Amino acid sequence: MSSPLCHPDAWTDLDTDALVRLYDAKTTAILDLLVPARTVMCHRRPSDPWFDQECRLAKRRVRQLERVARSADVNSSAVAEWTAEHRAYRALLRRKREAFWTSKVQSERSSLRQLWRSVDALMGRGRVPPSEAIGARRRLRSASTSALVTPSSRRSTIGDQAFFVAAPRVWNSLPSSVTASQTLGTFRRRLKTHLFAVSLT
Repeated sequence: MSSPLCHPDAWTDLDTDALVRLYDAKTTAILDLLVPARTVMCHRRPSDPWFDQECRLAKRRVRQLERVARSADVNSSAVAEWTAEHRAYRALLRRKREAFWTSKVQSERSSLRQLWRSVDALMGRGRVPPSEAIGARRRLRSASTSALVTPSSRRSTIGDQAFFVAAPRVWNSLPSSVTASQTLGTFRRRLKTHLFAVSLT
């Protein structure tokens, strides 16, 4: 072979640092020949806004226990500990998510247009339609109600299916016991009960 690494006579005049540089240069050249280096674009997904330091520490703890559990017996205490910690981690995520959305809805309750704008930004969706109707409450109704103004559409097929048209209609079709819910959890339970009752009728 032509590589200086295969000829000890070529090392006689080299000191330790030179030998290290020679070895590093030759092995790098061989690796570049066999496995060429290439540039990879890594797109990092941003964390959810409710994923705070407490969630990060809990996730790290679950991963540590998972590595231990994978090398342990199925019926060992390590597997049971990892399972319990994983359930607690999922419950923590649910609490954080519900608390975030409850706070978000309460803080932007007076401006539903801003609320939908925030939801679209979090979901990575398109911009909010340029209609102010979605952010206004019906003036002919009581201020205590949560009915929305349904904007008119020019096309009964495509226009009526647009989100800013269909969403107020669906919301207004719900009973007040559902729309008047104070928390996200209460809203979900009442909505589930309502939909279940409708499916039986």
